[in-house]
Amino acid sequence: METEHYNLLEPSRHPQLCRPWHGVALSAVLALGGLAVLGAQSKWSSALAVDLASKEFLVSKELPLRAHGGGNSSSLLPVVMFHGAAETPDEFALARRWIEEEHPGTRTVPVDIYSGANSFQPLQEQLAGLTAYLGQLDDFYPDEFRDGYNLLCHSQGALVCRVAVQVMDNHRVRSLVSLAGPQMGVYGTTWLKSAQPFLQNQLPMPTLPSFIPGPLVSAGATVLSSRFYSFAYGSLQHATSLANLWHDPLHQEEYLKGNVFLPRANGEVESSDTERHRRNFIRLGRAVFLVGSFERSFDSKLGLQPWQTGVFGFYREGSDSEILPMEKQKLFVEDTFGLRSLKEAGKLHLETVKGVVHEDWLSSERIFKKHVLPHLQASYAAVPQLLKGARPKFRASLLPLIAAWLLPWAFFALIYISLASSAHLTNPWQTYAALAVGAVLVLCFFFAWLDLVAKAPPNAEPSMLGFFAFAFLLAFVAGLGLGSVSYDAYTFKWFEMTRLNIYRGVDPDVSRGTQLMDAGFIDFLPGTHLQTNISMGYKDDQLYCVAPLQLGVWPPVTYDFWLVGKDCCQASRPGFSCGSTRHEHPKGLAARRLMNQADSAFYKLAVRQAEAAYGIQAAAPLFLEPSSLDPTESPAALVDSAQKAMKKYLIGYLIFQFVLVLLAIFLYFSPTRDFNALCGFGLANAWYDYGLGTDSANVSPRSEVEVAVDEDEDLIRTVTFPRRLDIDPFGASATRGHRKEPAVSRFLTDFCRMVWPELSGTMKKLMDERVQEALHAAIQKLPESMRGEVHHKISFGDSAPSIEEVYSWRQHPCVKDGIELCGKMRWDAPVDMQLTLGPLKFGINRIKLEGVGCIIFRPLMDQAPILGGFHLFYCSPPELRVGLVGLGGITRWAAVDNTVSELMAEAFKMVMVLPQRMTQRFANTKIDDMPDFRCPPPIGVLRLQVQAARGLPAADFYGRSDPYIAVKLGNTAARTSVRPKTLDPDWTGEEAMEFVVYHERQDVCLEVYHDNIFTQDKRLACLGYYTVADLVHRCEKPRWLDLKDRGAIQLRANFVDLCPCVSWTPGSRAYVLVLKIFHLRGVPPAEALGTLLRLRMGEVEILSRPCKALDPGNVGGFGKRISAQILQLRQRGVGSDVIAEVFGLTQETVEEVHRVQANTRSWFGWDEAHHELLPKEDLQVVLEVRTSGRWPGWQPLAEEKLQTLLLRCRSAPEGRVQLPFDHGGGKALVGLTLELLHG
Repeated sequence: METEHYNLLEPSRHPQLCRPWHGVALSAVLALGGLAVLGAQSKWSSALAVDLASKEFLVSKELPLRAHGGGNSSSLLPVVMFHGAAETPDEFALARRWIEEEHPGTRTVPVDIYSGANSFQPLQEQLAGLTAYLGQLDDFYPDEFRDGYNLLCHSQGALVCRVAVQVMDNHRVRSLVSLAGPQMGVYGTTWLKSAQPFLQNQLPMPTLPSFIPGPLVSAGATVLSSRFYSFAYGSLQHATSLANLWHDPLHQEEYLKGNVFLPRANGEVESSDTERHRRNFIRLGRAVFLVGSFERSFDSKLGLQPWQTGVFGFYREGSDSEILPMEKQKLFVEDTFGLRSLKEAGKLHLETVKGVVHEDWLSSERIFKKHVLPHLQASYAAVPQLLKGARPKFRASLLPLIAAWLLPWAFFALIYISLASSAHLTNPWQTYAALAVGAVLVLCFFFAWLDLVAKAPPNAEPSMLGFFAFAFLLAFVAGLGLGSVSYDAYTFKWFEMTRLNIYRGVDPDVSRGTQLMDAGFIDFLPGTHLQTNISMGYKDDQLYCVAPLQLGVWPPVTYDFWLVGKDCCQASRPGFSCGSTRHEHPKGLAARRLMNQADSAFYKLAVRQAEAAYGIQAAAPLFLEPSSLDPTESPAALVDSAQKAMKKYLIGYLIFQFVLVLLAIFLYFSPTRDFNALCGFGLANAWYDYGLGTDSANVSPRSEVEVAVDEDEDLIRTVTFPRRLDIDPFGASATRGHRKEPAVSRFLTDFCRMVWPELSGTMKKLMDERVQEALHAAIQKLPESMRGEVHHKISFGDSAPSIEEVYSWRQHPCVKDGIELCGKMRWDAPVDMQLTLGPLKFGINRIKLEGVGCIIFRPLMDQAPILGGFHLFYCSPPELRVGLVGLGGITRWAAVDNTVSELMAEAFKMVMVLPQRMTQRFANTKIDDMPDFRCPPPIGVLRLQVQAARGLPAADFYGRSDPYIAVKLGNTAARTSVRPKTLDPDWTGEEAMEFVVYHERQDVCLEVYHDNIFTQDKRLACLGYYTVADLVHRCEKPRWLDLKDRGAIQLRANFVDLCPCVSWTPGSRAYVLVLKIFHLRGVPPAEALGTLLRLRMGEVEILSRPCKALDPGNVGGFGKRISAQILQLRQRGVGSDVIAEVFGLTQETVEEVHRVQANTRSWFGWDEAHHELLPKEDLQVVLEVRTSGRWPGWQPLAEEKLQTLLLRCRSAPEGRVQLPFDHGGGKALVGLTLELLHG
């Protein structure tokens, strides 16, 4: 094949390999003049130019190297584009515009055949049409297509394009770019579900068996996935492309015989054209296969399943779970059509990109320009490589070199001198200011460099900016470290010696403290020792220890010299072990004076205790600390040593920086190294967009596919429950334990993915209700000009939550028939959410949730399916990030982003953050108490008493505050009273606040506010991350905890377990009222929907959610199967008494089931439970109901004492009382019950 070369003498070919010191000079200006000159990058454009003497420095070796995106202004070879299934040429409209923007004059040709409904024609027909179309391009564009063209294809079209290259003997395709093409076919239930509408609507009916359009399509994808091969490999092969794509690994023999397109295209069956196909394919200048990788097997609607098929990975023969990478596929091992030959020639590139769905390749400008466009730019010519050992001659300006050498060194000198000089002692704020400016400068370098790397603008030089960022960071760290060492070794000692007097040869027995009042350093006579037998300690939170010094054997008249320390003695008996000082010092004991006046007061009290205890006298005690200062040192010697150290460090770092510059130049011109890549460390993608990152852009195809397969082990569909079952191995106190349990994590993740198709529907239904409520609440806070109708449309993707780390698994504390598994739960999914808020329309295309979550399996049954249902929830509000689209540039505003994030966080909190949870019942599991299943009772009550606070921030001009404490746990909030005009408030004597606890890992939110009368209360401080278990473990007795911002708070926390009780006695015990609301009868459907129920008891108020239509299959807690059987028996004339006897039910229950099943619109209710703490006094309970029809007011249901109402509920059938109310002249009934829990 003829080899083409780049001309390295043309700078525009390599914008990052010309002028390497461009960024160095820019950084020098930035360091000296600030960030205002950041845009003047062209100042040093001629700093360094590559000047090759001859073409002997070049070697005509093609490298799979990606060209710079956006840097080449010349036109490309023509780009021919072919669409996928259910698509039209208009799909490439944006791609054509982006190519024209980057490369004006480039010819783009969208293939306008087999579009729309015709895209489902058999692939063999489409192949013939495409090859004929490509063969005529020379006639239409003789000049432009003379040197070849690029072939860019999407989805199904990518497979057809690849096979077209194989069958065309004289093709001129220089680069083939496949975007999410099903190169190995597709297989899976999810893909078949999405294909059903096209099977039904797009097939030519005369070619199908008569029963296919009806029963086959409606039978469901579960049945089709196991039997679809019998239809796909029959007459459907010549009717639709969907059958040509079907590759059933469980029926490989039928696939090879019945599929007329894919096995022959991949060389899996013998053919006389195999060698010709191989020869044509390896004539490609470059083959690029791109696909979006996911933690699931199906990437998008009518996309790929599994996604690895886009890079020639597929299921192993005989398995629908194990994925084999390309290197283990027969077509690669035997090189059936040239794939291995192309890789060995270095012309094959495979890339998997996280977070990219099927449609994003042609609709996202960022994805197209970053991952697709570069391959088109480099597709028509080979990239030359410098010979190893041969160096190009170049000329460089000395100014950038000197700047790169001296500026980081000067920055190091500034930091070092700021810390090591005496200014650190005399003017500390100047030192701190210099350090702060230095840190800001380093951060500015890093942010500017990361921004350039991520956005990759034309002519950018991020590598040299990265060099300066790392060079200044090294200088900053080295200056901090060495400056601190010099300060401790010389400056501080010199300060101690020169600030006060130095006394040498002091006799502690003769000298008096009043003689040495100005002593800063004392050198005692040799033989001076500690009298530990008369040491003493004074306890005040800490233990303040003192011991006198003595020289002779006989006690002196007064002990005036005392060594001191903290927590190094015993208060009840003699003993002193402070510091490293020995009891005897032959060379003399050196000590420095204690400078902390606050501690001196406590040490003085300890001395007074020693006087009383041992009958000694201390007239004028001096408190000393052991010193490592050499008594022979002088201030002049320390100054001389400091100057020598400074010269050594400055000269040493100057040499180090010079070596660093030489190393950077060597790496820059190394033939196998890219300094920009060395500086990158993969940070650019994470800085610019957390959701889009390339798995392996510049590694071998083998590594890419292996990594992709390793990340998607979730394709295994067989879920095995782990054998091990502990009773909470961490306990309540170990709430932050991170313990990876692969078996349990795998089980939970696979389980979530298996049930997600069903759960996503439930999620959408719940989110419809919750988002509507949250939006209506939020719109009231907007200005009137922005208020309007609120509409939303939500569609979640196929990505299920995953459990990355398992913290504990145990029997649930309040559910005897359930198993709870708790861990780090993460949900990162593309969604399609459209919101209309008044005049604003915007969308959300990505949601990421991460926090501590739990799955509870309940009930557990003795027979299959074992798991009767499950709960899914977060213990506390998780971290939420959303991706906004629409509104143009407005969605980039932080205010808009924060507002929408808060709105969605509130919506998710109302769905799956305790006490709310997502629940799902499996199969025909009988649920006797549906409200209890959906809303289990709490595990206990947290009693939190705020006793005092200290050191709070001031909130007014007088240096005072009016503080109060606000605490929130779940849906319960409480606060203390206000303590006016104080920074050290005391709440001793106030009653403890009580909170309902559903899980010990719930977060406790505690904040300190300043009470404002006319404006909003100001937050002063807050408590850090504490769960219920943390507080109970730490604060069982009153304990001081530091606040995040400033100050401390004293708390006492106790946990009270809850258990059922039958009576209520007003008093100090904690009582929780449980209100379970079941159904509504006797109200027309139009008026039943939206009915509300309210309970009031003093300040306690419980308001239900709007009434809704219930699933008729849930009547009596049965599944749909049993309910349907009862209906059939009653329709056949079997009496209700006989049915009740057979099923073990009451006759009333049978009649109720029959009535609801016969009229599905007559079953309305709530099936929810509420839990509320009761007041201490006995109050009247008021129950009211409000329908949404002609009688909108609140109508009374009951008004009685709580004890009376509890007795009525216990005596009612099945514990449920039917409360009547008037409705339109008739009687309507509300079914509910009240229960009581106490601690």
